[in-house]
Amino acid sequence: MVDQIQENYLNGELKPGDKLPTERELASLFNISRTSVREALRKLKIDGFIEIKQGSGSFIKLAHIRKAGDELSSSILDAEINLIYEMLDLRRVLEVECVHLASQKASSEDLARIREALQMMNQAKDDEASGLQADISFHLNIVRASHNSIYIKRNP
Repeated sequence: MVDQIQENYLNGELKPGDKLPTERELASLFNISRTSVREALRKLKIDGFIEIKQGSGSFIKLAHIRKAGDELSSSILDAEINLIYEMLDLRRVLEVECVHLASQKASSEDLARIREALQMMNQAKDDEASGLQADISFHLNIVRASHNSIYIKRNP
């Protein structure tokens, strides 16, 4: 129940200041005992996610919920950054192997396409879009020059 309430906030279904259903309604909604509901509400209160006002009910608090959302966003961002670095490591390994294979297997046509991509990169010094396209072409032509069908299928 605790996770569900926090998730409903992060999804926008609950907003700061919103009143939670009564204990009886929460017990029915989550199909749990009122004792379990009270325990969950106590945990939410201790964690600072809700404020319990005697006689009025339980309300979502602004600052603490936002902090949880920020912590979640930060965790996701950290994980994405780590994945980016891991992908760059993998790319480096694969590119080195493709260059090695291309150096052994490239045909004169492959070399001409690689040379053409390098010339395009040189001409596109001040044009970011053209430079990016030339860079992609360069790398794809190296992959094609490796003549490894698995690399080629992953990089059409």
